Amino acid sequence: MSGVSEHEGQVFGTLLRQFRGARGMTQQDLAARSGLSVDAISMLERGKRGIRRAPRSTTIEFLASALKLDAQQKRALLEAARALSATTAEHPGGDALPPRAPLPAGSRMPLAPNPLFVGRGDELLQVAAALRGGDTTVTLGQVVASTGLGGLGKTQLAVELVHRYGRFFAGGVFWLSFASADEVPLQVARCAGVEGMDLVPGIDAQPL
Repeated sequence: MSGVSEHEGQVFGTLLRQFRGARGMTQQDLAARSGLSVDAISMLERGKRGIRRAPRSTTIEFLASALKLDAQQKRALLEAARALSATTAEHPGGDALPPRAPLPAGSRMPLAPNPLFVGRGDELLQVAAALRGGDTTVTLGQVVASTGLGGLGKTQLAVELVHRYGRFFAGGVFWLSFASADEVPLQVARCAGVEGMDLVPGIDAQPL
């Protein structure tokens, strides 16, 4: 993120933090009342390092309603968001959500992208940032878990993530379903075989 947008992000984050503090609310309180996640609130308030892009107008509406801002306060928050939006548009970078693209050769991904999938861009950016581990590359052994009740769209989010970010994994992407514990070893074996990593068994693995 450029220095200009970092400054604008700090302005927005400081304003949001001041409004929250004036109402004696914690980040958890604001998250619960606005419908946003605690991580999203934290990223918005950190500004310089946390914010990935300008918040949407709907996000501002949720925050303003949860904070019970008056017209002048809401306008100040909107203006800060617009200033951030203008600078991030002028200085695009790795924080933009990439389009869907073909996966690297050898990948095993049985699920196609959902053409009806919309929104949830903030969540995709958060997962991608967590996988990077604060660096420009994926951290070895990095694990990101999405939890929640069934039917919330966790699988759809993971599928969308694969089809948007999978091309950046040079070694390929390999989808494993843990719905049935008995099938996990078979799925791992398929990843190694034909139409996967195409590994050739060594001499010691050949039957006698």
